[in-house]
Amino acid sequence: MTDHLDPTRAQFDVFKNLPRNTPIMMLNLIRFKAQASYEDGREMSGRAAYEIYGEQSAPIFSKLGGEIIWRGEPQSVLIGPQDDWPWSPTRIISCW
Repeated sequence: MTDHLDPTRAQFDVFKNLPRNTPIMMLNLIRFKAQASYEDGREMSGRAAYEIYGEQSAPIFSKLGGEIIWRGEPQSVLIGPQDDWPWSPTRIISCW
């Protein structure tokens, strides 16, 4: 899987030119590594690392006007690949 953590210059230019008088809605599809990667050698699952990230980033995100509108774990796939749905959990986030 290719990591899609940083936008390209073109993607960021489109994003920064969006209207600022309405919230931006983001769909976050999250895929965990079995084992998180830390330079200091800490060992934990990707899910555990994401939970720590969420706890630490939530107050900052909230101060900036962000809000999780919906969160959940996919239960099935109606349209799409049936054998290997890689995303869990999923979030819809609103940002002002």
